[in-house]
Amino acid sequence: MNNSYGDLANLFERLAQLSPEKLQLLELLIKQDRAKLENSLEAQFNGLNSVSQQIQSYKLNWCPLSVSDREPNWSEGSWLILADNQGIGKGLAEKLKSKGDRCVLVFPGSTYERLSENTFTVDPAQPQHFQRLLSENSVAYRGAIHLWNLGETALGDMSLETLSQSQIKGCASVLHLVQALVGSSSSQLPRLWLVTRGAVSVGEKAEPVQFPSAPVWGLGRTIALEHPELQCTCLDLGADGQEIEFLWQQLSLSSRESQIAQRHGKAYGARLGLYDAEKPQNKLSVAENSSYLITGGLGGLGIKLAQWLVQQGARNLVLVGRSSASTSAQSAIAQLEAKGVKVIVLQADISNLDQTNTVLDQIKASLPPLRGIIHAAGVLDDGILTQLDWKRFERVMSVKMGGAWNLHKLTQGLPLDFFVCFSSITSVLGNAGQGNYAAANAFLDGLAYYRRSLGLPSLTVNWGPWGEVGMAASMGNREQTRLSSLGIRPIVPAAGMSILADSIGQSSPEIAVIDVNWAKFLQQFPSGLHPTLLSNLVAQTPSESQGSNAIQSPEAIKQQLQEANLEQRQQILARYLQNLVGQYLGYDPSRPPDPYQSLNELGLDSLTSIQLRNKVKAELQIDLPVAKFMGETNIDLLAKTLQEQFTLGSLLAAPASAELNAEEEEMEEITI
Repeated sequence: MNNSYGDLANLFERLAQLSPEKLQLLELLIKQDRAKLENSLEAQFNGLNSVSQQIQSYKLNWCPLSVSDREPNWSEGSWLILADNQGIGKGLAEKLKSKGDRCVLVFPGSTYERLSENTFTVDPAQPQHFQRLLSENSVAYRGAIHLWNLGETALGDMSLETLSQSQIKGCASVLHLVQALVGSSSSQLPRLWLVTRGAVSVGEKAEPVQFPSAPVWGLGRTIALEHPELQCTCLDLGADGQEIEFLWQQLSLSSRESQIAQRHGKAYGARLGLYDAEKPQNKLSVAENSSYLITGGLGGLGIKLAQWLVQQGARNLVLVGRSSASTSAQSAIAQLEAKGVKVIVLQADISNLDQTNTVLDQIKASLPPLRGIIHAAGVLDDGILTQLDWKRFERVMSVKMGGAWNLHKLTQGLPLDFFVCFSSITSVLGNAGQGNYAAANAFLDGLAYYRRSLGLPSLTVNWGPWGEVGMAASMGNREQTRLSSLGIRPIVPAAGMSILADSIGQSSPEIAVIDVNWAKFLQQFPSGLHPTLLSNLVAQTPSESQGSNAIQSPEAIKQQLQEANLEQRQQILARYLQNLVGQYLGYDPSRPPDPYQSLNELGLDSLTSIQLRNKVKAELQIDLPVAKFMGETNIDLLAKTLQEQFTLGSLLAAPASAELNAEEEEMEEITI
């Protein structure tokens, strides 16, 4: 007993000597919280020399697409066209009808109304209108073409209310259309085309961007991940005319391109590539006799930004947040004030024009001139698209979009040195479960190009997840595991700040920053079916070996299924599902998940269920409703359902094969 007490005393003495970081590691070890432990270890390892963390910067480039001169073999079909008021939708419908196709035209209105046999109006804000539309026109559409973002407005005079209303027609309608399509009874879903005009900047020179339409691009990139069966394609028209001919040409091609722009009569495809950082045109200038505003300034990331600005020489800061400062924020602010920094803390909703005006009035009255703005405010309200409503979209978009627009409108006459928006990598890559967040951040990207076209300073940074601080750092273990399984590592704050300092003086208005293992990231896509956006990175990325526990190729598994009996098929599919579920949830490959434990208990949420269903469909061509992957089902039951579907598919294919063989034999007899 005495020896036990002595051992405990010695243990406590040694624990008392450990740093807080090592104590945290010990706690994670005891809890066996694998994902957070790995992130903590990685963050501390990088912390030894955090600024040297090898994080790459990326840029969205546009490459010319080759177009075939051959007249396509056109097969008749039906099209759903959400038509604009400029005549492009009607003109496209006439072109399609001349090829023998049927077109249903839908215009935005305030009520659901059938104007003629194939012409309707629906209210963009009413999801039930879209459901009714599809139920009353229950046909297998070849394509659904959304043209409601083609209307142009006077951007400089746009009010926040007008901007918000434009999102109902341009973005809410897309959400409701997608929900109606995937919820329909149609066995064949159409390819979804989201058409804009001038919503993206193509080429080296920053083009004036129709930023109200930019959010639909962020949403479209997320639709492509959550519902690959829709083959969602974003297409941006230029101002050079011939839109109808260009649209028809793109519709007639069986192309995998999912992000296309028309400029000067040519088609361009989006490609993400490494950013070749040039020598900054204007070095970051932070002066003692100037003031600097940070929105989201009372959160963990906002405090880090405040500390960084002080290191650059700032002595007057304004930190704005919707909530009051936490105890840790107050402590950090007190430390800054002890160094002689004047810090004003203001509680305000930056998406409210009057409150933003009040903030700027207080700066003008009590501080030196405002010279820099960092808009880092944001909120999350994650959910898969089929479970989101427009209110949840508005909640996320109001902070990013409303706050940025208010700041732009109220400070565009000031001689600012920098205007930085903290965007997200989700607006570039999309992210399943974050359609609203991707859309909101895509607005920031569009606004950055618009400001540059006006000669105003502007930078939007599409950040990957930050470590230690920010919204990503507060994510639960399940989401942290998912990011880790995708090869995405958290950005160490010191390294992020170093990149920010270098980026502010760059010529490009938009830079994407993410620490990612691309070989691991690309494994989520079936071979040869990665997004065309990543084509250049795929070519530059060597494949990563999975080791002895590698998941077999889909071709090998399908071959095994063809040769196996019913019992063996279920065993093969159970192993396949165990590997997939384990991969998504961060299991050690040598200890796969229990096949008899419910997917809910294993930690599979609705988002991961969608990813699992899409993976199975893409790799094995077995299509099950996503509901089959949710609830209290388990791997064993799911394997049985997949086995039944696979066997049914084989049986349905067999008669056609037998009939073909019989026909061949008959032909041989006739020939003889």
